[in-house]
Amino acid sequence: MFKYDPNEWKKEIAKASPPDLIRDIIRDNRGGPPTAYAQAEANARQNQPTAEAAPAPKGNGWVEPPTVRDWKPPGLSVMDRIMDAQDAADAAERKRRGR
Repeated sequence: MFKYDPNEWKKEIAKASPPDLIRDIIRDNRGGPPTAYAQAEANARQNQPTAEAAPAPKGNGWVEPPTVRDWKPPGLSVMDRIMDAQDAADAAERKRRGR
């Protein structure tokens, strides 16, 4: 009968990754955020708008929807050419049969 081992995943991880890699990962994450993250955060704070920035334009957010008068579905011209070619083939077949 199968016996469930709740620590099986830990054993599999230990087999798949060398101990020094796990130690490095733990050490990297104990010192707070990485330097690149801290630098990006500082840059974001510097780039925040100041009170002197121009105010955003007022509006209600409405945008006129695009018109569909001249819209054609993608591939329509290809389908038209296929049907024209089939029509020509059908006409040639009717002519050959004498209809």
